[in-house]
Amino acid sequence: MLSTKKTLETKSKEEKYFLYSLLIPIISLTISVLVFYRGDFLHTDVENARYLLSALAQSEAAILAIVITLSLVAVQLTASSYSPNVTGPFKRSSFFWLLIGTYIFTILYTMYVLMMIKSYSGLYFDGHLNANSLRDISICYFLAVICLTALIPYTLHMFILLNPSKIIEELSQKITKDSFLEEDPLQPIVELVRGSIMKYDYETTRKGLGNISDRMCDIFEKEISKGKEEELISKVVFNHLIKTGKLAANKGDDDLVLEVILTSEKIGKIAAKRKLKNALKDAVSSIRKIGIVAVDKKLEEASGEAAYCLKEIGVTAAERKLEDAISEVISSIRKIGMAAVDKKLEEASWEAAYCLKEIGVTAAERKLEETVRNAVSSLKEIGVTAAERKLEEASWKSIISFLKEIGVTAAERKLEEASWKSIISFYWNSCSRERT
Repeated sequence: MLSTKKTLETKSKEEKYFLYSLLIPIISLTISVLVFYRGDFLHTDVENARYLLSALAQSEAAILAIVITLSLVAVQLTASSYSPNVTGPFKRSSFFWLLIGTYIFTILYTMYVLMMIKSYSGLYFDGHLNANSLRDISICYFLAVICLTALIPYTLHMFILLNPSKIIEELSQKITKDSFLEEDPLQPIVELVRGSIMKYDYETTRKGLGNISDRMCDIFEKEISKGKEEELISKVVFNHLIKTGKLAANKGDDDLVLEVILTSEKIGKIAAKRKLKNALKDAVSSIRKIGIVAVDKKLEEASGEAAYCLKEIGVTAAERKLEDAISEVISSIRKIGMAAVDKKLEEASWEAAYCLKEIGVTAAERKLEETVRNAVSSLKEIGVTAAERKLEEASWKSIISFLKEIGVTAAERKLEEASWKSIISFYWNSCSRERT
C-alpha cells in the first residue's frame, strides 16, 4: 500500500512537471508570433529568406547533434558509475524521443521550404515573397522557436531522469510478482545500490533498499502464496540482500549494514505473520549470515541489531506457534552471540543474550516448552563462553538474571520441565562462576 501511494504521488508530480514544462515553448511561441507579426519582420526578400532558412537548418542540426551526444555521454557516465541497467529509464523517456522527433521534423520542413523558394520563381513578386511563401517561412521560424525553448524543460528533465533516486523509482515499478517468473526485476536496483555502497552514497543506498523493502513487503503480504512461487521469489530476494549486506560489512559501514538487516527483518516479520515458511527461513538465514560477517568486521552496532531483528522475527513466530522457525531463530542468535563473544564484542554479546531471554519468555508465555529449553541452552552456552573470555557485559550475572526470568515465567505457566531446566542452568552457571 505504501509503495503504491508513493508511485501515485510520483506520477502526479511527473504530470505536473510535464504540463509546466510545456508552458515554456507555448509562451515563447506566443511572444514570437506577436513580435514577428506586429513588427512586420516576416516580410523579407528572397535572398534574406534563403540565408535565414539555411542558417536555421544548419544550427538546428548542430544543436540536435550536441544534445544527443551530451545526453548519451551523461547516461554513459551514470551507467559506468552505478550500473549498465540505469539506461532503461532513459531509453523509455518520451521527452527525449519527442525532442528528437521535433528537431528532425523542423529540419526537414525547413529544407523543404528552402528548396521551394529556390525552385519556384512564381512565388516572388518584385523580389519579395508572396503570401504562401511567407506563411511557410513563418512556420519555420516558429518551429525553430519551439525547438530552442524546448531545450530548457528537456535539460531539467535530464537532471531529474539521471538522478539515481529517480532511476530507482522507475526500476521499482517493474517489481511485481509475475516479473519474477520471467526475469530478476531486483537485479538493476541491487546493482545500483551496490554501486552506491562503493561510493558511500547513503541517500541512494537507502532509497534503493527502501523501495525494495516496500515492494517486497507488498508482494509477500498481499500477492504471494505458499509453495514454489514463494520459494522462488524468496531465494532471489534474500540472495541479493545477503550479498549487499556482506558488501556493506566488508566496507566497514555500520549504517548501511543496518539498512540491509532492517529490510530483511520487515520481510521476515510479514512471512512469520502469514506463515510463509520458506520466506521466513530465508529471512532468518540472511540476517544470520550478515550478522556474522558484521561480527567478523567488528561492527558492534550492526551485530547487535542483527540479533535484535532476529528476536523480533522470533517473537512474531512464537505468537503464531511456529516452533521450527523459532528454533532456527534461536540457533541464529546463538551463532551471532558466540561469534561476538569470540571477538570480545561485549555489547553485541549482551544483546544476543538479551534477545534469547526475550524469546524464551515469549515462548514460556505461549507454553512452547521445546523453544524454552532451546533458549535456555543457548543462553547457558553464551554465558559460559563469556565468562571464560572475561566479558563483563555478557557475564554470568546477566545470563543468570535472564535465565531466572525465563524460569519464573515458565513456573507461572506451569511448565514444569522448562522451569526445572531453567533453574538448574541458573545454579549451574552460578557454581561455574564461583569456581572461577
